[in-house]
Amino acid sequence: MLFSLFGVCFAVGFAAVWTRVPWWTVPLAAVPLAGCAALWFRLRLRRHPRRQG
Repeated sequence: MLFSLFGVCFAVGFAAVWTRVPWWTVPLAAVPLAGCAALWFRLRLRRHPRRQG
């Protein structure tokens, strides 16, 4: 989860610098994308639970 958050923030920040978008738009895009990544990981782990034993 932590790595996905760093990856999303890095990707959005890099894209903002590359396209010369104002800095204040980065959190507006990074927060929903990080939430979607967290939800995707949660649903993926729920579908394939770890085996005990």
